[in-house]
Order: sequence, then C-alpha cells, then structure tokens
Amino acid sequence: MSRGDDSGTLTAHMQALNILFITLEFRTGTFSGNGVYATAQVRALAAAGHRLFVISAAPAHAQPQKDDFGVANIFEVPVSSWHRLDAGAPWREFAAGVTDEAVVAAVASFAPDVVLAVDWSALPAVRNLAPHCGGAPYVYLNYRVFTRTAVGQDLDLVRGLEAAAMSEAVLTVALSRSDAEYLANHVAPAAAATARDPLGQVAAAAAAAAGRSQEPQGTPEEGQEGMRPPAGEQQQQEQQAEEERVQVLGVSEQLPGPASAAAHEFARTRVPGVLLPALREDVWQLEAPAELELNGSRGADADADAAAAAAAAWAASRPYFSCVVRLSPEKEPERFVALVEAMAARGLLERHRLTPLLLGVANDDFAQALKSRLRAAAPASVILESFMGPAELADLYRKTRLNFHPSTYDAYGMTIVEAASQGAPSVVHDGGGAVGATDLMRGPEGEVFLLDLAAPTDQLAESVSEVLANSAALAATSARAMKRARSWDEAANAAELVRLVREAITQCAAV
Repeated sequence: MSRGDDSGTLTAHMQALNILFITLEFRTGTFSGNGVYATAQVRALAAAGHRLFVISAAPAHAQPQKDDFGVANIFEVPVSSWHRLDAGAPWREFAAGVTDEAVVAAVASFAPDVVLAVDWSALPAVRNLAPHCGGAPYVYLNYRVFTRTAVGQDLDLVRGLEAAAMSEAVLTVALSRSDAEYLANHVAPAAAATARDPLGQVAAAAAAAAGRSQEPQGTPEEGQEGMRPPAGEQQQQEQQAEEERVQVLGVSEQLPGPASAAAHEFARTRVPGVLLPALREDVWQLEAPAELELNGSRGADADADAAAAAAAAWAASRPYFSCVVRLSPEKEPERFVALVEAMAARGLLERHRLTPLLLGVANDDFAQALKSRLRAAAPASVILESFMGPAELADLYRKTRLNFHPSTYDAYGMTIVEAASQGAPSVVHDGGGAVGATDLMRGPEGEVFLLDLAAPTDQLAESVSEVLANSAALAATSARAMKRARSWDEAANAAELVRLVREAITQCAAV
C-alpha cells in the first residue's frame, strides 16, 4: 500500500488500541536504525488513532527531547552506557528501571491491549511489567536477528533471549523474508528447548559476560553424597542463585501466558510475520530531486548526445561515494574502507572524480582506526562526525552518486531506502535477500546494484568502477530507486502491523 491510497480509510477501519511500546532506543540519543524505526512506528500508530505509552532507555547525560509524537505517555529510563545494541547494551539497567513505582502505576492505569517490544533487549523489561499489564499479549518486534552475528558468550546470551521472546510472544514480526526464515529455522527450535523459562542458561551466560561465575552444582553420583552441601546451606545457595538470576536479568516475575500452554506452543511454532520498514515520514516529506525525475523520464527517442550530456551533468553534480552505516563490526564498514584503499591505489577515485564520504559518529578504537585508514588512503575524504537530521542527510544523499552498503547481512538497511528517496542508488550485497532492504529495492528490477561484496577487494573495486563508468545507467537506476523508495510509507506500515497483531491474537485465542 502506497501513499497514493486514502490513509483516512486506514484509520476508519481500525478500532483504536492501547499499545504499550517497549524499546531500548527511542527519541533521546538516537544512534541507529532501531531508534529511527521505533520512532517511525510509534508516530504512525499514533497518527492512525491508537493510544501509545512508550517506555525506552536513554543516556543519563543526554538532554531529553521534547517531541512526544502524539503519544499518551513516554517514560525514559536513564542508563549509564549507550551506543550498543549487542550483549553490551544497557538492557539490565533498562529492565530494572521499568520497575519504578510511578511507571508501574502508570502502566496499570493505561491498561494496554497489547505490548509491542523491540528485540531481545526489551524482553526482561516486558517480563518485569507483565504483572501490571492485565494479561495483555506480547508481540516480539524483531528489528535484527542478533543470533546471526553474535559470537562467544554474547551468542549464548542473545540466543537464549531471542528464543525466549519467540516462545513467550503471540507473534514475532521480522523485517525481511531472510530474517523470518532464519528465526523459524534456527531460533524457534531453541525456543522449544527453553520453553517458558530460559533463565537457567541465560542467567549463566549473562553472569559470565559480567565477569561472574555460575558453576552448576550437578547431582552427586552414587557414593558421593558428601559432595552435596547440608540442607540449610543448600537452601541458602539456591536462594542466592535465584537472587543472582533476578539481579542479572532484571526479572522479578515470569510473563503470564496469553491463554494456555497450547496457545504458547501455537505462537512459538507460528511462522514469523514480515513487515518491511517504511520510508520515515520526515524523509518522505522532503522534496525529491526534480532533475532526477527528468532524467528518469527520457524516452527512447531522446537525442542520444543530449541524453549522455544530461547523465554526465547529473553525475558531476553528485561527487560523493558514500557509506552511511553505524561504525560497528556487525555493519562491516571496514569493507568500504578497504574498497576505497583499493580504488585509490588504482586511480579509480580520480578517474571517476569521486570523493569518499563516511558517516563516522562513533569514537571507539574500532571507529577511529577506520577513519584513520580512510584519511590515509584518500586525504580528500569527507568524514562526518556528528548526528545528522533528515534534512542534512537528504542534502548528503542529493550529492551522492553511489551509496555503498557494506554489510553482507543486514536485518534491513534503511539507509539504502533513504538514499534512494533522494536519488542515490546503492551497491548492495547479492546474498539472496540477506540484506532485508532488497525485499523492497529489487535488483532484477534495476533499483539497486547487486554485487558480491564477499569477493576479493581488488575484484570488487573493478566491479564498482564499472558501475560508475556508465552515468546513464546510474541515472536511470536512481530514478527507479527513488520511485520504489517512496512507494511504502509509515501509514501503510502501521496498518499492516495492526493487521498482523489482530490476526495473531484472534488465532491464538482460538487455540
């Protein structure tokens, strides 16, 4: 459903819901696509007439934002660390913070019809608030399957909580077909093992990550009764272990089931729904580049020389070769830096009169090392080190000839769509849908350039150079990409989400 449809009709056919929306990242200190998407969904749901109560984390040092996006209430839990969505995220602080008496009372008074919660990091908070939600069903909004990229102790922790989220939710919603299939095939089986209470394995992993040890006591073998502590001491140890589980996970009570054990089993085995993120409203409202529309509308009879000159002028007006992703390992931004190094060494940047641009807000060792390498390879590179709003990003994309999305896996990759909305086509990994945005921006339709990003860097540099060499094809792809990016908006996304939620609740209740 596109912006061309009557959005008033959408609202008219929806009975308003009271929605408790729980997300680690929201309006204050937004640093990733998670915060952007959460904000967009909340804004669209509120615009459709639903009442929302948002509970999120926020960096303690940040100045709270004033925009309430039309929601009934927003509560932000101050946390001491930020800029992390992996196992190092402040999910423990977040879970503990939602037990504030004022928050608990406000949630109970709000009386939610449904709880929507983003990613595994919100599950402990969901559990802590569940006793005050009047049995409202929980919907797991999976913005990213962290089990696909986590390693070591982080993997143990995340896999346990992602599996538990699938087990306890009446519905799991993924951002792409690829993620939905992965959840069904690799995470749901673990949900069967963890069943209703994964705390044993999850708490152990969390404690290990925090530098604590939780060695299992085990059952003594025959003839080894002396290994078991005295009854009083054993009870004390069990009580201490339970307190440790609560301390680690921020879990005070288990989530009550939506209906029954059979209903939980139905929800766990249900194939996750797919809901493509929409181009956010504040970006959609920005005017599209007029000259691109002109280039895209040229007919086959247009004078070849004039068409070539127009395409060359379009390319010259867009000097940037951009990479706009979060500088963290899971986004694989080092691939862009390595590519620029290879292109600079071969004189390809100079040949195409191209300036590398990197959005480099992060300042940890990983990010700083990448920025140093980029400056060394291409001293004229532009590195933007401050947060950019929609208008600033749009201006950047209007000057981008080619956007490079470096991830071989990405739950979605909203910057691909946002760049396209301003006429900047993207190079994306040809991984059979492993980058979720290719469910919308389709390679066979000429809306993105699909290349094997896992190929050797020298080979990739030559492939990118071939894309850049054809200005006419670039301009045509830009026009198609822009049209596709603007075809799926926030109102349509919100309507589909509510439809999925209502369908799941109805089917689960019937079990």
